[in-house]
Amino acid sequence: MPDFYEDTKIATAQFSLRIPRNFARLENGGVIPSARGFAYWAGSATMPPQPHAKAAPAEVDLMDLAQPGASFLVYDKRYNGPLADPGGVILGAATPTLSSIASSNDAIVIAGLPAGYVLSKGDYIGWLHGDGRRSLHRAKEGATANGSGITPEFEVRPLIDLGTATGLPITLVKPTIRAIITQEQYGAGRAVVTPGASFDWQEKFR
Repeated sequence: MPDFYEDTKIATAQFSLRIPRNFARLENGGVIPSARGFAYWAGSATMPPQPHAKAAPAEVDLMDLAQPGASFLVYDKRYNGPLADPGGVILGAATPTLSSIASSNDAIVIAGLPAGYVLSKGDYIGWLHGDGRRSLHRAKEGATANGSGITPEFEVRPLIDLGTATGLPITLVKPTIRAIITQEQYGAGRAVVTPGASFDWQEKFR
């Protein structure tokens, strides 16, 4: 059920990049951080209180999504497109693509945008790999497309996966990642109202 998150009413949500790391403390009090794996997106969501009858369908969906192998698509519901173009009205029918990737894997160029299109620091940028994997990044700096619809090179985070191909279609409005549920809580109730069910999720790479 890939549209579970899109179709579910959410009262509160959390969506952030998790960066696994270790911290070594030195005798002099200094701290040395080190990477402990790949960065990944993760978060949580809580549904609003509802009458029992209206809460039931979402509870069954959570039961299904908690099964091993199940997954769904998730995006940051705080944003409905680039900050300068909520909903993608200006983007319209344009089909932006990943034009180039910096050798440092921390910056990209996007082509196929409307002339003068503005990307702002914090905008989400996503693309789908040929093998079905999804990548999600945020602009570390703003960029404006030239008259040909091509941006200057601008930095994104997290770093881009090695081997990412250029030419991939870019999604700027509600770009998603595939996720799995890691913990869920539902079924509590009082009188005729069910308190909002909640769940935690994390990115699924494969």
